[in-house]
Amino acid sequence: MDQEDVGLYTLDEALESVGFGKFQGLVLAYAGLGWFAEAMEIMILSFIGEAVKSEWGLSSGQESLLTTSVFAGMLIGAYSWGLVSDNYGRRKGFLAIAMLTSGAGFLSTFSPNYISLVIIRALVGFGLAGGHVFLTWFLEFVPPSNRGMWMVIFSTFWTFGTIFEASLAWIVMPRLNWRWLLAFSSVPSFVLLLFYGVAPESPRYLSMKGSRSDALQILEKIASVNQAKLPPGILDSCRPSVMEEESTPSDSEDMSPLLSPLIKNVMQSKSGFSSVSMLFSSNLIQTTLLLWVLFFGNAFSYYGVILLTSKLSSGQSGCLQSILSYRNLQYVGLYADTFITSLAGVMSHSCSPLHYALFLNKI
Repeated sequence: MDQEDVGLYTLDEALESVGFGKFQGLVLAYAGLGWFAEAMEIMILSFIGEAVKSEWGLSSGQESLLTTSVFAGMLIGAYSWGLVSDNYGRRKGFLAIAMLTSGAGFLSTFSPNYISLVIIRALVGFGLAGGHVFLTWFLEFVPPSNRGMWMVIFSTFWTFGTIFEASLAWIVMPRLNWRWLLAFSSVPSFVLLLFYGVAPESPRYLSMKGSRSDALQILEKIASVNQAKLPPGILDSCRPSVMEEESTPSDSEDMSPLLSPLIKNVMQSKSGFSSVSMLFSSNLIQTTLLLWVLFFGNAFSYYGVILLTSKLSSGQSGCLQSILSYRNLQYVGLYADTFITSLAGVMSHSCSPLHYALFLNKI
């Protein structure tokens, strides 16, 4: 019996067949922990700046540089981790991310001076920039029809991470110091390393790399855990996905899918710059610029509010002179303000899946 008699099915068709079940729930828990850990490391910036400034007698500019170094590291890492995960696999990508983030995060606890702290936190920022690898990895296990909704749900891990960090700082900082907060905040990244062995590789990555048998093994495991069945036939890693087929014009139009030829060229190319040039192709330039503007506005407003909260809270107690009063009163206001700000995200994320269902799925 040849392949035409048996039939072929795409990776997306296989994911739709096995559905979203227990297996994806476990993947969500692991990837969400990575997102949770990143949120904690970012939220630290709202708490340690004033403490380090007070302990080492830093200027306002030096305090700001501590935050800037983290985002500078993220700027470089955002490009680097995409290349790593595309060329060496999602698992190796977030393994390196977790090792760097946990190691540098814990090492910053022992910073002997300001310069070393800035450098080490920049390394932490470089690792934090790989958070999108966890999101990509998770979504590549989700059926195409549900990806939008689960992407929204996934983002709630960030909100819970910020709330947990604010609560942790509320407990640790008045009783211990900023070094202990850095140490405790690196624990979730170490937990990622602990459970790394059970994290499967993305079937989409394996399929795009030509490892069809390995991709099929992952799909069979998903079907087994979810108590579902794969479609009859043979997995075809070369055939366009369901979403690409839907976006393909009729045969009468001499046009091709938006992404499939570009993706194929990028996967075959060893040059890292090819993936970036793809974003500026005639098919994607408009989408790229729109997404950049949206993400810039979102990041600018979000981090502006979060970091501004610490400044406003510290300004409320500028007349305090003693370190004891600084810790007991100023920090209480900072933790309360940050905690309340983070709680606002819970309401937003609680409504987002409903909005998605109503306006995008037309329910």
